[in-house]
Amino acid sequence: MNGNTKGWVKASKGLRQGDPLSLFLFTTVADELSRMLLRAEERSLLEGFRVGRNRTRVSHLQFADDTIFFPNTCEEDLQTLKSLLLVFGHISGLKVNLDKCNLF
Repeated sequence: MNGNTKGWVKASKGLRQGDPLSLFLFTTVADELSRMLLRAEERSLLEGFRVGRNRTRVSHLQFADDTIFFPNTCEEDLQTLKSLLLVFGHISGLKVNLDKCNLF
């Protein structure tokens, strides 16, 4: 520091709750989930519902650390969504908390 050596920096893994960097990292990872869903929609693997005059498709909504999915109710779309969430969990290390999930 300031031209002088101060010894070794102890490296550790992970972030602590309240770390200012954790919000940025979570937002970045959540954005990737959104991109995965949009790519699946572009490839006609998922289909959300259409809304408004422009018939804009909505397959999911995200707010803070919550995500609402609007898949078609056919089995193929639900399987695709499940697969995407499993891949996302494997890539990011984030898992879906099934105790906090609802299906309507």
